[in-house]
Amino acid sequence: METLNAILAKFAIIEPNQNNSGLDNGDETEAANILPTFPEIFVKEDLIKATTEAFLALLPRKDNSDPQENLDDDDDDDDDGNMIILTQSTHNLMQIFLNIHCILTQYEDLSQSCYFLHIESLMECIGYILEPMCNPKYKEHLSNQEQDLLDSINDIFESLGDPFDERCLIYTISIWNLLREENEQIARRTPPNNEFEENELKDDDFNFETAYLTILDMIVRIINAATDAQLENIFKENLDENMKNLKNTLSIGDNDQSTKRCYLKIQNILQNIQKNLITVDRFFILALSGFLRALRSLN
Repeated sequence: METLNAILAKFAIIEPNQNNSGLDNGDETEAANILPTFPEIFVKEDLIKATTEAFLALLPRKDNSDPQENLDDDDDDDDDGNMIILTQSTHNLMQIFLNIHCILTQYEDLSQSCYFLHIESLMECIGYILEPMCNPKYKEHLSNQEQDLLDSINDIFESLGDPFDERCLIYTISIWNLLREENEQIARRTPPNNEFEENELKDDDFNFETAYLTILDMIVRIINAATDAQLENIFKENLDENMKNLKNTLSIGDNDQSTKRCYLKIQNILQNIQKNLITVDRFFILALSGFLRALRSLN
């Protein structure tokens, strides 16, 4: 995958006819018409499928890796055999995979057409990348590497029209909430006289504020692009503090139209869920009353 990434990164920016300077005008035109373009060569379903399968095969898991490589061995209470091992090599694999798909997804209709049948497998891979960052224990290990991962994921989603994936959306909201909490803690630790001063960040530091805004924008786009049925299912089964915090944040957000639309969409869906619950409760009460009357008549 590393070799493929290098090839894509190099040839994605090369014009197909840039080496035809020795040809006359007629030959140049003919050569340009014959030579395939970069997307015609590389933006293929087979390549998308191969890279997602390779990523899942290469991604180290807890059950086949050295436990000593885990970032948090002493406090690891998760017995899930599929827990991702966060090593430097794992980071490199994740970033290489995302780099490849950042390139392959930027060709608009062609990319969306080629990815159509492979969105599910791509989302599975992205879910594995997001999952470790949902763990509050991992927050202290965040660096510019994770920032790059989140930026790349955001770019891929945006290029593909923000496809809906329940697992990825739940993970993204969870990460956003952790970043929100950290930003609030940073604000409380910042002296009042430094309120308008920028915090000095080292090159390898994780910028919580920037990542927070990036993730929030991504969440808003995904929710706005999703259907009500998709969102009803996810909110019905995962209406936790993360979801409530998201709704509250959107309610006091700026005047951005997409943010307003997202908030109203969530609000309407939650109201529909509540109405359905009330209807179910009434039906259950009526059914129970009828059952009790039937029992009394038998006695």
